[in-house]
Amino acid sequence: MECFHVWQKPWGVRIRMEGEPTDAQRAAFTVEVEAHCLTRAGTGKPWVSLIEIRNYTRSRQLSDKVAAVMHLARACGHVRCAILVDDWTLARELADAILKAGCDDQARIFLPSPQNEWGRAGAEEWAGVQAWIFRDLTDQHWSLAA
Repeated sequence: MECFHVWQKPWGVRIRMEGEPTDAQRAAFTVEVEAHCLTRAGTGKPWVSLIEIRNYTRSRQLSDKVAAVMHLARACGHVRCAILVDDWTLARELADAILKAGCDDQARIFLPSPQNEWGRAGAEEWAGVQAWIFRDLTDQHWSLAA
């Protein structure tokens, strides 16, 4: 099973993490995300990211790696990141790491409401994610659907 998916979008990068990755998959994923950050830096335009984490078996270093990638992304023109996660414990760990790294102005963590299944978030929830992630950016045509 492939545990990581990364897509280049007109507005930035969309990442999905799920399952139980091997150490080799985790290392390859980190290299891929860093390459996407550097590619975006070459455009000279601000960009955003959407990270979806579901049913993911995390490593002890996940929170630290997320914070390190966010520092790199900021240096490459990244302005904000919406993190959708289905695990309260992981959400707390990520929040602590993001605060400790000083990236809390750059990221927001969203948890689907209990009445919505993953991937079926209500239109109101998605509108809130989209409104926050694209706030103040000049390309108003951007949408998570793109």
